[in-house]
Amino acid sequence: MEFMAGCIWGGLPVRFSNLRILVAESGGSWLPHFIQRLDFNVGHSPLTSAGWPDPDLSPLDLVQRTFTFSTQELDVARDLEKELGITAWMMEDDYPHIESVWPDTAAQFTRATAGFDPDFTERLAWRTGSELFRFPMPTPQTETEAADPRNAYAVSAVLGNALYGTLLNDDNSGAVQYSMAESLDIPDNGTTFELKLRSGLVSSDGTPLNSEAVKFNWNRIKDPATGASTRAEAGLVSATDVVDDLTLKITLSKPVLRFAGAITASPMNWIASPAALRLGQTEFDKKPVGAPRRRSPRCRALSSARHHR
Repeated sequence: MEFMAGCIWGGLPVRFSNLRILVAESGGSWLPHFIQRLDFNVGHSPLTSAGWPDPDLSPLDLVQRTFTFSTQELDVARDLEKELGITAWMMEDDYPHIESVWPDTAAQFTRATAGFDPDFTERLAWRTGSELFRFPMPTPQTETEAADPRNAYAVSAVLGNALYGTLLNDDNSGAVQYSMAESLDIPDNGTTFELKLRSGLVSSDGTPLNSEAVKFNWNRIKDPATGASTRAEAGLVSATDVVDDLTLKITLSKPVLRFAGAITASPMNWIASPAALRLGQTEFDKKPVGAPRRRSPRCRALSSARHHR
């Protein structure tokens, strides 16, 4: 309360009209008393109102303009919105303090907001925070849209790993572990990399998972038209050149020695079937194709026989 009173009486919300301050770990049940005391002081006498920053604005006006509140007292937040019109509320779990609701934050939120107005529930859950921190939320997606590699990392890395496998992984120490890739070599100072893939990998539709497939997927993620949820990592790549069926030369716009980490932390780690992607977004959303597997020697022999027939 002392901090807020100092900010308000000092005129910060008036001098800096775009200023936004988050008041965290403070509940909210004290706000009616706080505003009542400010109202009293402003209107009580010329002595107590001396220095009030703007006679055209009330204490409540300045609280609404400047302050956002995070709280676990969601019922109090709802009541204060109705009584005072204070709308800038967001849920907090207060980790790691003893009163934290983590790791049951989602369940606690669901119970606490049962019967709440849906718009208010949305603001508590994410919209207030998104607006305060200017962090746009991804557009809501259907389950199949979320399975596209360009979106899956923002939705669930587990989903992406299950559908597409991974080129690389890292262990608890951060060391690179190879999966569909066989190696990622650095022939220079970190501007050029050479990615080698394991042989015999195919997607579930039979499309080879080769260097052309990796190049196709990475170019697609880089393309702004695809609306990928994370393009920064792919943006590090200035060029990809197919050396042979299993080798891709990667040139970066600047040296990045930990480029392997950029792969594991982005959709670049997931390679979908280029044949399925070329059918168009609508068709791929209906039936995402990944699930790389090794083609059996018998299948490779039959394929070779048909090719030479």
